[in-house]
Amino acid sequence: MKKNISDLLDAYGDPNINLDNNMPLSSERIKELTMSRIKEDTAPKKQRVTFRVMMAAAIIVALAVSAFASDVLWGAGYVLKDVLQDKNGTVQEDQIELMNEIGKVYTGPGVQAEEPTEPEEITEPDQPHGALGAVTSNGTTMTPIAAIADEEVLYLYLRIEAPVGTILRELDKDADGCYQLFAPDHYTYVEAPEHAYDVSKGSYLDKIGVYWTFEWLPDDDVTDNKIEVIVKMVKTNGVFEFNDDVEKWVTFHGLWVQSPNNEYTQILDGTFSFDVSIPYESNAITVLCDNVSVYDPEADCIVTFDSIRISSLSMRIISHYTEVDRTKWAPGFDVQVYLKDGTMLPIALGNSSDYLSECRLESQYTFDCPVSPAQIDYLLVNGDQKIFITES
Repeated sequence: MKKNISDLLDAYGDPNINLDNNMPLSSERIKELTMSRIKEDTAPKKQRVTFRVMMAAAIIVALAVSAFASDVLWGAGYVLKDVLQDKNGTVQEDQIELMNEIGKVYTGPGVQAEEPTEPEEITEPDQPHGALGAVTSNGTTMTPIAAIADEEVLYLYLRIEAPVGTILRELDKDADGCYQLFAPDHYTYVEAPEHAYDVSKGSYLDKIGVYWTFEWLPDDDVTDNKIEVIVKMVKTNGVFEFNDDVEKWVTFHGLWVQSPNNEYTQILDGTFSFDVSIPYESNAITVLCDNVSVYDPEADCIVTFDSIRISSLSMRIISHYTEVDRTKWAPGFDVQVYLKDGTMLPIALGNSSDYLSECRLESQYTFDCPVSPAQIDYLLVNGDQKIFITES
C-alpha cells in the first residue's frame, strides 16, 4: 500500500497545535493557496510606470544612442556648426549634412579620451600612424574634435590643454604676436606611408608640404589652461588629395608664440600625432571653360582658362598666359563665386603657383563654409565675364 511520509508522523501528535481543516499548512490549505496564486499570476495586471523607471529607461536609450548612433547625432557638421556660425553667420541644414558626409568626429563635442597615451612607434604598415583621440605628451593634452576635407583643403578642429597651472590666454596679435603649432626648426608635414605617392621617375613622396593657417577661437575663460584652434591645411602639391584612400597623419611638436618681430618661443613641448584620413567618394565637378580668356591690364597679357574643378571646400583653376614682361607685374585675375540663390560665396586664395617656364598658373581658392558644387550658378571673372557652371 502506498504511503506518504506524512502518514508516518500521525502517531506523533502535539495536543497544543490546532489540526482542524483551516490549518495554514494543511494539504487542503496549501492546494487552495497554490491555485489562488496561479490564477493571480495568469490574470492581466495594470502596470504603473514610475517616474524613476521612466528616467532609467531614458538614460539607457541615451547611452545606446551615444554608443551606436553617435555618427548620426554628432556628425562633423553638428560639431562644427557653432564654430562656422560665429565666423560666417547662419549655417544651413544642407551645409551641416554636407559636412557630415565629408568629415569625421574624433571624440564628440567637448569630450576627451579617457586614457590618452603617448604616440606609439608603429612598425606594421597596415596600422594607423596617428591617434583617433586625445594624445598626452609631457603633461600637455591635444584632442582632435572633428575634421572636414575635400581634394584641396582640410580643416582640423583641435583643443589644446596645458598642464595645470599654465594659462593659455587669448593673444593680442599686435602686442603679443600669435600662437603657432610649428617653428622654423620644428616644421610639420602631412605624412603618408612610404611609397604611397609616386611623383615621377622613381621619386616617392611621403612628407606632404601644405600651406598652414591657424584660427584661434575666442576663449570664454582667459584664465584657464585650454584653447581651441581650427587648423587649415591647403595642399601645395598636386600629386595627392586629402580625401583619397591613402592613410595620412599629422604630427605637431608643441606650441609656440610667434612675436610681432617673428621670434618664436616654445611654451608647450611634446609630440602629438593624429590621423587625418577622410576617404570618401569625391563630389567635385569639372567646369567647361573652352575659349574663356581675360585680359590682365597690369601684366599686359592674356590669361586663358584651361580647367576649373570645384569641390565642397575649394576650387582649382589652371590657366596659361601669353609672354609677359616680368618687370611689370605677375599675371593673374580676379574671380568671384555666385550661388543659384544670388548670394556671393566668400572665398580666399589658398595657394597660387606660377610655372614661369611654361607660362602656366595653378590657382587654389578655399571656401570659408562648405557648399555643394550643384548650388553654384556661375563664376564672375574680372568683374564682367561670367562662366556658368556646366559640367564637362
